[in-house]
Amino acid sequence: MVQKTARLGGSASNVVVGKIGHGLMRMTWFPRNGVPVADEEAFESMKAGMDNLPPGAKMLLNTGEFYGHEPRTANLDLVARFFEKYPQYKEKAFLCVKGGSADDTVFRLDMTDDNVRRCIDLSIDKLRGTIEMHHFELARISPHHPVEDNMKVLSEQVKAGKFHHIGLSETRAETIRRAHKVAPVTSVEIEVSPWNYHQQIQDVVDTCRELDIAILAYSPLGTGLDKKEGHAITDVLNEVAKRNNITLAQACIAWVASRGDHMIPIPGSSHKDRTLENMAAGDIEFSPEDLAKIDAVVAEHNAKGGRPIDDPRMDVA
Repeated sequence: MVQKTARLGGSASNVVVGKIGHGLMRMTWFPRNGVPVADEEAFESMKAGMDNLPPGAKMLLNTGEFYGHEPRTANLDLVARFFEKYPQYKEKAFLCVKGGSADDTVFRLDMTDDNVRRCIDLSIDKLRGTIEMHHFELARISPHHPVEDNMKVLSEQVKAGKFHHIGLSETRAETIRRAHKVAPVTSVEIEVSPWNYHQQIQDVVDTCRELDIAILAYSPLGTGLDKKEGHAITDVLNEVAKRNNITLAQACIAWVASRGDHMIPIPGSSHKDRTLENMAAGDIEFSPEDLAKIDAVVAEHNAKGGRPIDDPRMDVA
């Protein structure tokens, strides 16, 4: 059983979750070898994580209304099937749903008021009453739609009882401040890894710490450990991992977790053994010397910058 926990921010500041969350996206969006993960394998992974929590803590389950291909809502369908079969796990879960896809045959994001409302209703419908949606997260901030308007719509939906807490994703520090003035922001989801910790990321981490907002850190293992510019980081992490008798993946997750009490890594896993390995990383504490060594190589290789946080990489209306 793991020991470390974290608290969410904003209106969910009383919610205690495991220090390491569980990203569910790859169970349905990028299946292994093109074959979807079987329900029972996915379910065993989810149960293992929730069974490994300390008393009183919940597992942050990160899903999305567009984390699938055929259908696009496949991840929510999977979540509904899980809680339909194992309703006793509802009390151990904090369900975070990302949304904002357009109602089109070609995938794109649409942050207009009516579409955000549609995505919220769609998510509730797909969960089929098996578990409530605790937290709804706006997938992107559109350059065509002020974040203040988005926050007003999300607040309206909270008051209507559709969900309880508001999250943002791929959002710059200054945008977070603007949003937080309209309504409390519970969390911000961004990519954080040793390979992606440039100044924009650090500004978001610092801003969320100041405003008491949790960071949901996706892809804590990076998106390509074999990248040329990442070799020095990989070498140092491997050295530290060997010295501490942990895996490279655990070293990555533990380093991300060390960025602050408000930092909640959400690595993906569809196998129970990997889920438990990921969770154990939340309890790892590096020596000051090891941490300084990782910090130094991360700083050196991130000095040139990286992908802009709110670069949508797709059309956003």
